[in-house]
Amino acid sequence: MGQHAMESFTDVKMDGMANFIARKRPTIVEGPVTPETARTTAFRGLTSSSGLVLAMGTIYFSLRAFHVVRSSHSTTWIQISAYCLFLFVEVAFSTLPLFMTLLYWTNRGRYRPRQSLRALGNELPTVDLLLPCCGEDLKIIMDTVNAAAHLDYPADKLRLLILDDGNNPALRQEVARFKARHSLPAVHYAARGDVVQIHSKAANLDFGLQYLQHLEGGAAGYFAVLDIDMIPDSQWLRASIPVLLTDPETALVNTPQRWYNIPDGFSLSDRCLRVQDIGEHLLDSSGNANCVGTGFVARRYAFDRIGGYPHPPVLDDTVVPSYLLKAGGWRIAQLPESMQHGLQVIKLNDVAKQAAKWMVGHLATIGFVFGPDMRKAPLQQKLGMIYTVSMWGMSRMLLLAATLLVPLLTVSGLELVASETPRASRTILVLSALWQLSLYVQGWFERHASGRSLSIESDQRLWILPYEAKGALQLLELKIFGCKRLTAFTSTGAESARARDPLQKKGLNRISYILWNDGAYLHAIYLVLLGIAIISSIRHVALDPRKSALTSIAYPSFLKLLLECLEQFTVPFQYGIFANPHPDREAFIVRDKETGVARPKEEAKNIPTVSSMASYQYPFIVMVYYVFAFGLLCLS
Repeated sequence: MGQHAMESFTDVKMDGMANFIARKRPTIVEGPVTPETARTTAFRGLTSSSGLVLAMGTIYFSLRAFHVVRSSHSTTWIQISAYCLFLFVEVAFSTLPLFMTLLYWTNRGRYRPRQSLRALGNELPTVDLLLPCCGEDLKIIMDTVNAAAHLDYPADKLRLLILDDGNNPALRQEVARFKARHSLPAVHYAARGDVVQIHSKAANLDFGLQYLQHLEGGAAGYFAVLDIDMIPDSQWLRASIPVLLTDPETALVNTPQRWYNIPDGFSLSDRCLRVQDIGEHLLDSSGNANCVGTGFVARRYAFDRIGGYPHPPVLDDTVVPSYLLKAGGWRIAQLPESMQHGLQVIKLNDVAKQAAKWMVGHLATIGFVFGPDMRKAPLQQKLGMIYTVSMWGMSRMLLLAATLLVPLLTVSGLELVASETPRASRTILVLSALWQLSLYVQGWFERHASGRSLSIESDQRLWILPYEAKGALQLLELKIFGCKRLTAFTSTGAESARARDPLQKKGLNRISYILWNDGAYLHAIYLVLLGIAIISSIRHVALDPRKSALTSIAYPSFLKLLLECLEQFTVPFQYGIFANPHPDREAFIVRDKETGVARPKEEAKNIPTVSSMASYQYPFIVMVYYVFAFGLLCLS
């Protein structure tokens, strides 16, 4: 730990009545994590090159659209439809890279890596730590409670509040036994009632904030939230509190989410690395990071100003508080250290439910953007919220439509790219190659900015689209029938704890379970239709000498999308055939012999890196094929 002490500050505790209580400040020093030069350089390269990527995409798609319009006067409406549909498909498949590029471009020149900090001594502010739960395994809950009780923080300045939305008598008794063994920190148990119609983490947290006001001494000036399956680093609070103490305009500080139970070769990849390791670090430079929902410490006064923890029905519990706080003029920060590790959903059925739930939240947020709560928000905050909703909600629905169109375009056997002359065809192909190359350059910067945990190729996670579509249908049902038709939410952790691991099944029983119980029959139907379309297209080209595969199924950008669809929709079957049964949670943790505190093993916490060979080989093949296709066009 660096010993360069920073300037002392005077703490100001702001309660709900806006009273100010002066108190002595702790000494704040630099923490052990310093910005890495290589990653900092990659971040700056990422933002600097984003303008070129946007320009390349604009030129390419504008030229494509121009030639579609010109061709409309000289060809059939069926052919024009094929041109338009493929243009739509290509744009839809480019939405995620374009949204990320837009984020990089708007933050160009702003990136400033954050130095980690530590608060020393015992003169620290009191923190109320909220632990929401709902039906999770008792052992998981108590491991988190025990780890929270043994945080490196003055025990008399820390209160734990277990918020049990499941109203579990066994948990109530377990907490009582824990309290009997530990006088400090103070541990409290609370439940909203015997029957909660709609389980909501956000509503549970808001209940907790109100409950704290009735405890002896009232609510503290700061509160923290930790998901019940997360194990915090012992230094978490000492690393977070300095950010709030040194910047009175910061309302909330996160630590990135990490997981410790991901088995080797896990095929159900998660999108959060790209968002948290790159997107949130960039946003942090301008104070515009987003609440991640767990592992955060917040200023109580800031949440009092927005009416408590917001919990509109079905809305995301991270997006809404983030934008209400920022609309109120507050900043949100992200720590450079990963100081919470939890349980990732690793069963296909759980991943499917989580995807549907997230999609409901993202799409439902559209109404919130234009609702009364955001009416007075600055335009910048409204645009930021529209960006978030579009990126994770609307763009995914467009991608679903585009994915469904791929078999139709394949079986049509029609030309896919409008061009009046051979020269125009070559120009469009070159621009397509340059557009793809610019995305690979951006991917190279992303790979190094993430510490090589990402591949150069952007992962669209197409295989999860059917489950996201289910979420969209659930939201539609909710809009038609109202909240009374909304099934009470059961936490993914609770479902996972009760469900048997399907990978324990053998042979055809395992595949059958994944097909019918996990919804992979949708993927099977899609693969069959796509396979029929490919065979039909090849047959058309072989039987008709006037047709060229290079203008239809073998056109470089279309062939790339076609292969991506094929590979992605086999993911559930790769998981079912090749994945080993999931190890027990105990295999990933080690327990302290004296305190019984469970900590993730170091090897379990490490984020696996993507090898250079795995990262570069596919982009290399794609670019070689572009050169090959250009050569064939020149010879034809």
